[in-house]
Amino acid sequence: ALEGSRIVNCLAASNTVNGIVGGNGSVIIENCIARGNANGSIGAGPDSVIRNCVADYNNGGVFVGPAGLIEHCTTVSNVGDGFVVAAQGRIINSVSYSNTANGIFLGDGCTAEGCTASFNLQTGIILGKDSTASGCTTRSNGNAGYYLNTGSRAVNSLADGNSFYGFNCTSSNAT
Repeated sequence: ALEGSRIVNCLAASNTVNGIVGGNGSVIIENCIARGNANGSIGAGPDSVIRNCVADYNNGGVFVGPAGLIEHCTTVSNVGDGFVVAAQGRIINSVSYSNTANGIFLGDGCTAEGCTASFNLQTGIILGKDSTASGCTTRSNGNAGYYLNTGSRAVNSLADGNSFYGFNCTSSNAT
């Protein structure tokens, strides 16, 4: 899709490459489902919005480029990370469940608000440098609930029943 495009109320299922690709930026993808695609589910470039979407049983979760927004989305049983949010992006009120890698991977300077990451095989939420998780829940993930990097913060968040650490701070600058 070209910049300024909208992809709305669509289903992409069992495609041999990607399900829904939002191009290079400023694309809106909403109310869509990506299911069983061989090389990726839903992805969009910088300044894009992915809202009210579901990605399940794909080879790859949902990706948004720098300064993008993911809101009210769900990823279930994808190969790899459930959500990947590039630098300066935001993810709000989204759920990542039972993916084969991390639930939510935040790039540098990102924010996760009100998100849940449960039963993912690796870490629930990985926070890049200077990123924040606020009001989030991680539960029963295969590694840490939260992995905090330099300057990152977890605030008013819960880590419950994760296999190793609830909150893993590897830098003295993480809070």
